[in-house]
Amino acid sequence: MQIPVVWRTEETVAERLLGEVGRPLLDQLLDLTRQVAAKRRWPLKKIKVENYQDPEADWEYMLLTLDFDCGRPKAKRLWLNYLKVVWDMRQEMDGPAKSILANKFYYDFESDP
Repeated sequence: MQIPVVWRTEETVAERLLGEVGRPLLDQLLDLTRQVAAKRRWPLKKIKVENYQDPEADWEYMLLTLDFDCGRPKAKRLWLNYLKVVWDMRQEMDGPAKSILANKFYYDFESDP
C-alpha cells in the first residue's frame, strides 16, 4: 500500500519556494520516506506537506510531518531514525541541493495516543 501524501498547501507554493532544484528534491524526499517506511515496516499512515511562514523571522520553509499509527514514544524513535536517513541523504549531496535540503525543509511527527 502506498503511503499517501497530504498537501496542506498548494503545490505551486512549494514550486515557488523550492525552485527548479528543490521541487524535484521534495519528490525525492517523499519517495525516500515511503521506501524507508515500507522497508522498515514503520506504521506510517501519511506524510503531510505544508508551507510554514514565520512572520517574526521573515522565514519560510516546507514542513514534512510524518503521521504514525502508534504511540508517541515509538513514533518519536521512528522519527529520530528518519532524521538520520535525511542526514545521510544530505551528506551525499553538494551544491544547491544540499543547501536547500538543509534550509528549506523541516520535519515533525504526529502519533495516535
